[in-house]
Amino acid sequence: MKKVIYLYLLVTATSLLFGLHAAVTLHITDNPQNYDVLDTYNLLEEFTLKYPDKNILFYVHGRKKDVEDEKERIRKLEKFFNVKVLMFHWNSYDKFLNRPTKNAEEASLQLFEALQMIRDFKNNHTAFFQNRSINLLCHSMGNLVLKYTIEKYFDDFEQEEVFTNYIGNAPDVPLKNHAVWLSRFKMAKRNYIMMNDHDFVLTFSYLLDVFNKDLFQYRLGLGFDGYIGRRDDEKNKLVRQIQYIDFSKVLRLEHGYFAYNDREITEIFRQVLNGNIIEDAFTKGQLKITLNQEKELQNVYRVLKKP
Repeated sequence: MKKVIYLYLLVTATSLLFGLHAAVTLHITDNPQNYDVLDTYNLLEEFTLKYPDKNILFYVHGRKKDVEDEKERIRKLEKFFNVKVLMFHWNSYDKFLNRPTKNAEEASLQLFEALQMIRDFKNNHTAFFQNRSINLLCHSMGNLVLKYTIEKYFDDFEQEEVFTNYIGNAPDVPLKNHAVWLSRFKMAKRNYIMMNDHDFVLTFSYLLDVFNKDLFQYRLGLGFDGYIGRRDDEKNKLVRQIQYIDFSKVLRLEHGYFAYNDREITEIFRQVLNGNIIEDAFTKGQLKITLNQEKELQNVYRVLKKP
């Protein structure tokens, strides 16, 4: 524990000294200003006082050039899913043909800080969380920030079950060996990886590696079917506590699946973003789609249209 406290203080001091916080900010819909990551606790406190009837969503966005686009997205998230969103914004754009990998690694320092404060906040607000939940949504390369956070800072981090659901939407991270880091994440009661093998953005992302003659960096968000490597090997290394949800049969080129304008898909995300199990979307509503478990893989599911 002493080691974690020391690391926390060191990260904070280093960030303030070198201005790294300037690249990472928090955003809410109630106020247009940029907030520092160190404001995490107070912003969550504000949510519980102003919106005691709403669940909280901590959102780590993906690759985006303009933060204003993501600000508009969190407004839509709040409108369609009736949640209060705290967005973690990082410097997620480099060049058109480059992944902002280095930026994601640098942002992992502040994500680690935020996760600690969220843990402390939940421990100090047990009454609120008797009836409400806080959930984690990492979209696209937002999952790369989480990956670096786990790899760099989780060795001595005392994890607790802070989030009810973790939703890794269209993860723009390698499928190969993803279990090595994702299996170390123990901060959510339930974990979902949302995939679509038609995803245009992830297909383009993978092509960046193909052009560089690296054929085995197939993206996790594209699922398993198109992987040209040892597909069965990867399927045998799935993370036991993860539910892999494949939308390939009901989505086309979409990347922001939770922002897709479809009642059935919206209902799925309404449930998981509010801390419910994904099965509730199929048992509580009259949906034209079903959730089918793979025969040989207990934690892989396909969303299919009803016949």
